[in-house]
Amino acid sequence: MALISGSADAMTFGSFPIDNNDNSRIIISMTGQIDRGDYTKFINVFRSLPEHTVVVDFVLNSPGGNIAEALKIIEAIKGQHIGTMVASDSQCASACFLIFSAGERKVASDRSFIGVHSLTTIDVGEDEYAKSSTVDIARYCSTELKIPANIIGKMVSTPADSIYRLTPAELAEMGVVIVTDTNVATADSRDLIKQHSPTTSPPLTHPASPTFTLTPPTTIAPTPPASPMFQRGLADRTAWENWLLKLDGDKRAGAEYWASQRSISHPGACLGTPAFVAGCNQAKPRLAPCDILRKSEPDYKLGWNSFPETPSFFVQVASRQVYSDAEAVRQSVGLFGTVQIVPVVVSGVQWYRVDIGPFASVDEATGIRARVIPLYDDAFITTR
Repeated sequence: MALISGSADAMTFGSFPIDNNDNSRIIISMTGQIDRGDYTKFINVFRSLPEHTVVVDFVLNSPGGNIAEALKIIEAIKGQHIGTMVASDSQCASACFLIFSAGERKVASDRSFIGVHSLTTIDVGEDEYAKSSTVDIARYCSTELKIPANIIGKMVSTPADSIYRLTPAELAEMGVVIVTDTNVATADSRDLIKQHSPTTSPPLTHPASPTFTLTPPTTIAPTPPASPMFQRGLADRTAWENWLLKLDGDKRAGAEYWASQRSISHPGACLGTPAFVAGCNQAKPRLAPCDILRKSEPDYKLGWNSFPETPSFFVQVASRQVYSDAEAVRQSVGLFGTVQIVPVVVSGVQWYRVDIGPFASVDEATGIRARVIPLYDDAFITTR
């Protein structure tokens, strides 16, 4: 599904500091049409940020695009104390409007264009599927994004080949702060953000936003472990670990592989058996919102890292550079337990590691290794 848009320009993401003299508080810009793969690009922007960088706002300039990608971006930013803004002479329509609505603080210029309409199916038009999906999106907008019924009505009633431009009064109804540009020629999104983003003094107090204060990361002292953000980090990590426990074999190996890859500059691809690929791909949306919070909330990171990890033991049978060779090894030891093929890169070379496990104790792993040694005398016990 995608929303009709007026531009074929691909979405680009960027980041820049609010203040040139302070790189600790930054803005993420999103410009262009929303298309498949933009959620991944969006998450990669966060992964590339320095450890203690705080993302304060998103600046949007998009005609809309793929609704599925927009919804994934929304779920990643909801509840993270991040604002959304549309600067002077910029637009935010269709799927972009939904992302804009997810901001904790919403600010727009009186010279920006913010619009809504119903859905259409790519290369088909406004068919019955698109009409029913519009109703589903309307329900989501009401329950999850708290968009006023009046605006949802405009969204549902406006044909997909048209755009209804929301009025300042309608935007104010959903808590948007409208800024009047007195000098359009010099209006700049960074100035807009400086005026309406939370600062250390005074704190932001307009009705659409909670009052809170940010200080530079070098002076932040972690709050006590009982803080809500700490507890959320611990709860999310616990949920992740409990989900992993339900997996086995290559599916678990795929999920653990992505967990090990996601924080590096150029993570590996989800390649392997169908089960491995499924586990790897299912892990991505589960970990992406958590990774954003680990970047932006120090207490969340403390909670995430406080999970009491118990090491799992594996018998590493062999490593092969050709996947079919690793598959042959896997089949030869299948009777000894759950066998996983784990892709790893060593000194720039792709290898496929064959592991049996996990085992809860080193004694259990030692017993399996003793049975494997006659076939693969290089087998050894490892933990992760």
